[in-house]
Amino acid sequence: MRFDVVVMCAAVAALGCSEFPDVVDADVELDGAVMETGTGEGDCRRLESACAKGFRCAEGPNGFECVSDGGEGEGEGEGEGEGEGEAPCEPGPVDPEAPTTQQWVRVCPGEFVMGSPGPECPDGACIDPRCDDGGGCPPLEADRGSDESQHRVRLTRAFLLKATEVSQAEWEAVTESNPSHFRQGGAGGCVGDPCGTRPVEMVSWPEVAAFCNALSRGEGLQECYVVEGAEVAWPGGPDCTGYRLPTEAEWEHAARAGTQAAWSCGARAACMDEVAWYAPNAGDRTHPVGVKRANAWGLHDMHGNVWEWVWDRYGSEFYAHDAAGMDPVGPQAGGSYVYRGGSWYNDARDVRAARRSRGGPGDLRSNVGFRPARSIP
Repeated sequence: MRFDVVVMCAAVAALGCSEFPDVVDADVELDGAVMETGTGEGDCRRLESACAKGFRCAEGPNGFECVSDGGEGEGEGEGEGEGEGEAPCEPGPVDPEAPTTQQWVRVCPGEFVMGSPGPECPDGACIDPRCDDGGGCPPLEADRGSDESQHRVRLTRAFLLKATEVSQAEWEAVTESNPSHFRQGGAGGCVGDPCGTRPVEMVSWPEVAAFCNALSRGEGLQECYVVEGAEVAWPGGPDCTGYRLPTEAEWEHAARAGTQAAWSCGARAACMDEVAWYAPNAGDRTHPVGVKRANAWGLHDMHGNVWEWVWDRYGSEFYAHDAAGMDPVGPQAGGSYVYRGGSWYNDARDVRAARRSRGGPGDLRSNVGFRPARSIP
């Protein structure tokens, strides 16, 4: 049995512009501004301040949205990867008609502000797009970590990201095993839904890298990683066009989906019930992937359900400055690796878009899984 996802050769051939999916069906509080959806009414100026750099407010099929500006009006190099005469890159599902668990989402190049506003803002260092004309910064996010320093990041490559976390059934189809705590017959049990649709967990960082290589072999693609025990190398870096983990910066860019608030759904934790399985609603267990509402680009469960391994080693000071601002891949050395997004076990503060956590490469946790990415050739 093969890993049943979009056939990638067909997906790459379809990489033109696509409509945004219908992922928002009510007014959404977005950083103090209401995004009017589905009505064709409202003022785009309400949303503009929540859009990250490289995105603008525009009226689309689902109302007012943050959409890529294609580099228009930006400095030299913005919109890199778009040749003369080519249509601007638009983020969203490559094949919106595919089942949710088989969808891959196009994430476009661009610049955004990674991290959360911190105490450095009163010193005139505010770079948040929501800064007022006097340089004043938005309030600190509750329980903000000291490793969330805001910094500008520029991503120069478009990439594909799986619309959902890898499920138990998808993992088992490739590895013929299921290590999950919340599996049928597992220690955590499985009640009320098909176990195979829940995210795989209890998987280590090297195992996840090996899984990505197996996907690449199955599609006849270049294997991105060299896996030797607990050691994993990425010789080609993002130039490799096989399956891989997203970098930490790519993950946050995709999770924010053009917004800058604490969560992709807005600045108020009350919006989380619509988009995330987290401690207040998860019932101490994982849930089927892709059930909660997607973000504006069509990505599900970027907040909650399970944390997601990314490529980067963890460095508490790595993002304290803008020095690593173009296509960062994290520190070159370190004993722990980053996972992002929060889980069924965490409160709203720990499923914020800027929240960082980490574990050793061999750690196995019932609230940590992953989703693969792929650079667009």
